[in-house]
Amino acid sequence: MTTQVSWNGPKVLKDVRVSLAKGLTAAALTYETHARLNVQSASVDRVDEDGNPVRQGRSKPGEFPATDTGDFRNRITSTVADENANRPAAAFGIFGGKKRPMHVQAGKGAAGYPLYLQTGTRPSQRTHHKSGKSFTHPGMAARPWATLTVKQASPKAGRVFLDTARKTFATRSAGDSKP
Repeated sequence: MTTQVSWNGPKVLKDVRVSLAKGLTAAALTYETHARLNVQSASVDRVDEDGNPVRQGRSKPGEFPATDTGDFRNRITSTVADENANRPAAAFGIFGGKKRPMHVQAGKGAAGYPLYLQTGTRPSQRTHHKSGKSFTHPGMAARPWATLTVKQASPKAGRVFLDTARKTFATRSAGDSKP
């Protein structure tokens, strides 16, 4: 009695890549959802003497940031892993116009703001926009939204990755099994 073994290496490799890509995409979406849910909205408490809104519920250093308009929270997104790539990868965060990570865009208008929240800013010399007087801005302590997201959501994202990858692989390879 002889046993025949057929080599399906390319098919298995494709199944593994697709499974990894789907798992990575699901994990990135888990991080995105966690970050969006934890960035809180601050409500307007009153208006100051210059007509600027004073908000209550401000975030404290080390916490998730509180958002005034919701733009920051709405810009948090995730990328989809390419199933055909040799090394599938997915990410969550704030991306520039061409899906570039936020650190590439840092300091360019609104795209730099998420990085400033994550890392904080140093004190700097500024000029008041109305009075023209020079003053030292104290800087801003970090509101490390990305770090907190990774720390808090990693256990769930890991489970989601494994469950999704396993189910995808099992479904794809089940079509190859013959009784």
